[in-house]
Amino acid sequence: MLGWTLCILYIIGLFFIIGRCQFFRSEYLDVRVFQLLFGIKLLAAGIFFWIYTFHYTDRNESDIYKYYDDGIVVSGIAASYPLDYAKIILGCSNISPGAKELLSTTKYWDRSPSIAGFNDNRLIIKINALLSHLSQGQFFTHMVFGSFISFIGLVFLFKFFAPMRADHHLLLALLIFLLPSVLFWTSAILKECLSTLAIGGFLYSLSSKKTTFIKVLCALFFFALLINAKLYLAIVMLPALISFGWNRGKNDGKVFWRYLVVNLLLLALALQLSTILGISLQSIIAQKQEEFKCLAEWMNAGSLVYIPSIEGNWISIIRATPYAFYNALLRPTLLDELNRLSFLAMIEILALSAMAVAAIIAPNRNRADLNPVSIAFINASFILVCLIGITTPVLGAIVRYRMPIFMILAPIIFNYLDLNMLKFKIKTL
Repeated sequence: MLGWTLCILYIIGLFFIIGRCQFFRSEYLDVRVFQLLFGIKLLAAGIFFWIYTFHYTDRNESDIYKYYDDGIVVSGIAASYPLDYAKIILGCSNISPGAKELLSTTKYWDRSPSIAGFNDNRLIIKINALLSHLSQGQFFTHMVFGSFISFIGLVFLFKFFAPMRADHHLLLALLIFLLPSVLFWTSAILKECLSTLAIGGFLYSLSSKKTTFIKVLCALFFFALLINAKLYLAIVMLPALISFGWNRGKNDGKVFWRYLVVNLLLLALALQLSTILGISLQSIIAQKQEEFKCLAEWMNAGSLVYIPSIEGNWISIIRATPYAFYNALLRPTLLDELNRLSFLAMIEILALSAMAVAAIIAPNRNRADLNPVSIAFINASFILVCLIGITTPVLGAIVRYRMPIFMILAPIIFNYLDLNMLKFKIKTL
């Protein structure tokens, strides 16, 4: 009962913060709209909680619980080894044998290191450990704070895109905050809530034409957060960021070529490093695909999709690319076996496709220049779509992993759409 009481008090406090904090004040949107959007987000968190508590009942394989359970184990170290607990939270490795023994009982703290032993599970586990001291065992409190973390990231995104849109700011906000995949996957205490905060904050830090020391520090902080939250997102963004910096302030028609040069140079560098270190990028991609396929078969996943097997060479990767784009960008379709969540994902794809077609039919001639952002995002998305589509044979996982793409793609498309022209053309049909 104490846990639920605290949870309700936290929710009231967060609504109060949104209403009073200057960060949530915007010339483009009333603060009450932000409060309403956060209320909808909490409703989505409740639905998320119900689905993964009463529908998908395997707690060990449910992300919202597996990081929470490990966080509870880590927080328990504080009672017997407070100094070691502080070291664990701060990322220090020199802890006592007793604390190490307790830490070894976690399931995901040391599971699946990404690159050179780096493990991006740990940050979300640490956050759960810290929140456990506030939640008094009430899991939904973690959902509430996870939703608020991602909500801040979405506010950053709105502030980034709003000045580029001279009108229809409410529609822009609805598109950013209520896109089904974004609303669902960022309403829990998952890595997605941290990556949303990192991406939104990073873009907003770059939004000012005048670079300041504070802006640079903020950009570095949010990029470091992205590295610790989802390392692969930071890696696929790197070529786009270098190219974006190179093209900043230039208007000589050579934007595309600079992006091409940066991508080719980084690819050559990665291949050279792979040769020196004795690691094959093709083999790593093939291994990840095989691991995901084995996991999907072991868990008897019900939404398997076909992707050609990667044989550890570039020819097989190129051959799989068309399937990767089809699976990662256009599915699910009516030809797939649909449940309620995948049906929403299909509606989302159809809506974004319709908006893209509308933007071609009725282009916004007065839009703010989004070309540098658009090209940088397309650059990062191309790499991410290839990785997701080639390595992920489960439709449900694809829908989740591509969420950052749709989160940025939707407002970019909307910026290119002239709604008044579209209405006029519809009336003249």
